[in-house]
Amino acid sequence: MPSRAVVAPLAIRNLNGFSCSIGLQGVARVEITTADKINGAINAATMVLTTPQLYLSVGIALLLLACAARAKRTSHGIPTKVGRLGLVLHWGALLIAVVLLGLAGVLLVAAPRINDTVVLVAGCLAFAATVIWLAGKALRYI
Repeated sequence: MPSRAVVAPLAIRNLNGFSCSIGLQGVARVEITTADKINGAINAATMVLTTPQLYLSVGIALLLLACAARAKRTSHGIPTKVGRLGLVLHWGALLIAVVLLGLAGVLLVAAPRINDTVVLVAGCLAFAATVIWLAGKALRYI
């Protein structure tokens, strides 16, 4: 079934952001078909789905949900308050280690030139993240 063409009047925006629409008197008719609508929807979806911010946000949300589910499952198996404190300290150390490791990665990626100083600082941050992670792992078994 062919679609009915839609005639869209021309809208002009001036520098102040106000729009004024011009009637159909002196404007060429623009027909928008179903194919144009589908093509516009595909183009809009392509623009949204190709942005890395979307995938990064979804990845972080899934990681947080997985961590929360694991923490809930693990905390039910620890009956004492001291054991739960160890678990909280473990998760805190893990969070600090992830932030330090992420900072090292950002430092390496964002550096205009990777020289020995940048590598040394990133390596020290990664080493500190490893030490903090191991300390947190030990605190889990208080």
